[in-house]
Amino acid sequence: MSIRYDICNGDTTTAGGLVIATSTRDTLQHRAVAYEGDLVRCAKCSSTGKIVCNGAGARDRGPDGRMSALSGDWCVCNCSEPPCLGFGTLTITRYR
Repeated sequence: MSIRYDICNGDTTTAGGLVIATSTRDTLQHRAVAYEGDLVRCAKCSSTGKIVCNGAGARDRGPDGRMSALSGDWCVCNCSEPPCLGFGTLTITRYR
């Protein structure tokens, strides 16, 4: 079993992308928590993708019912293979 961490605004992807969390209600260490469907600015393909949750792990749900993003989830953008979230800058406060 692998540990998967919560993803927050400003966390990065394997392609150098940047997570843009839209929640203003849920925060960890004063950073907005990211949820499925939130935006990711991809540095590799210069497009804006969306977070897609994948893999195992218990997930919280946001105020609107969306699943929380965890390390290892995908940024679906114009890249041929989707970059993974949570590599580089992680807010390590909770794990699954």
